Amino acid sequence: MMGEISNSPRPANVAEIEDQLRDLWRDLGDQHRDANHVMTRVCTMTVIGYGANQELAKRIRTALPQVFGVHPCRAILIETANEPEELSAWVSTVCQPSSEEHEQVCCEQITFAVGEQMRRRLPGTVLPLVVSDLPLFVWWPGPLHPASNVRTQLFAHADRWIMDSADFLDPLPDLARLNTLMTSDQTDAVSDLTWARLTPWRTAFAQIFDAMAMRPVLENISSIKVSTGRHQAAGLLSIGWIATCLDWQLISASGNSETLLCNFKHRNGTVTISMQTSDRTGEEVPFIELHAAKHKATITVGRSSNKQALLANLRLDTETRCQMSELPNPSDSLLLLNELNMYSHDRVYERALAIVAAIAQATDPHGAHV
Repeated sequence: MMGEISNSPRPANVAEIEDQLRDLWRDLGDQHRDANHVMTRVCTMTVIGYGANQELAKRIRTALPQVFGVHPCRAILIETANEPEELSAWVSTVCQPSSEEHEQVCCEQITFAVGEQMRRRLPGTVLPLVVSDLPLFVWWPGPLHPASNVRTQLFAHADRWIMDSADFLDPLPDLARLNTLMTSDQTDAVSDLTWARLTPWRTAFAQIFDAMAMRPVLENISSIKVSTGRHQAAGLLSIGWIATCLDWQLISASGNSETLLCNFKHRNGTVTISMQTSDRTGEEVPFIELHAAKHKATITVGRSSNKQALLANLRLDTETRCQMSELPNPSDSLLLLNELNMYSHDRVYERALAIVAAIAQATDPHGAHV
């Protein structure tokens, strides 16, 4: 079976990248002219990955090439250079086996190293390299705040932003800032990798209430306790998701990203939600404990003791039930594979995010959530 074929990154003149890419493809064709396989250049989108520091750049370099086989693209990687006035570039190609025998699907990668003083030139350098008439995805791992001109201009041209709220330094106000960015331009769609990691947790929680006998419990929830690891964004988004799915209205909120107390109104009364940062839960999914006092019901959803599965426990009056489901630990590349399939808005996520933004506003009415 054919393996991946790639060439070493070739230094490129920033002003002549398109010409040097053409030379690179011509050289690649000449090198493999007599090979017993076909090499096909394919591009279905442009993906820009911005690494604001070495750790984030390594994360992008590791994950992005692994999606090329499914999503052939022009990949543009932006990394931080050591020299403040540096702006340099490299071009390379990567070819991976396709589903057809003796065929390789090839795409291209452009890497920029940018010094602090040259970042202002990035949008004017990078955006002309975006392939016209094809979707543009911008992957921006790392903190959301403070704002930057580079991010603003890249996002303005993107069809979809890909972020990870687990990277946010202060998730409550930062999620509110993200909501402000999204609502300021209704045409842009957003992917949040933390939200994607929560999918198994949300599924396990929802399945508890599939039975008609559980609907009265759902309609009479009196309190919820949420415990999070260091990724408080997952806990905040889970609160927003529950509130928006059940059409709860926020009454009041106090606290911050680590300790939070909220009160919501629903048609049968009120519900209190508290959130605490705790070592009890894993880093990526919250532990939740729900009470419906009227029905003497307690429900918990969280990681199992071996952290390999999701465990949902239900105690309803004298009845006790337990269900276990798989808890995958997807890599960045697997999450990206799924997000690059999405072009439309995730309305459930957007509504959950709006609830979190309302909580942030209630906890700090004068905060600058922009």
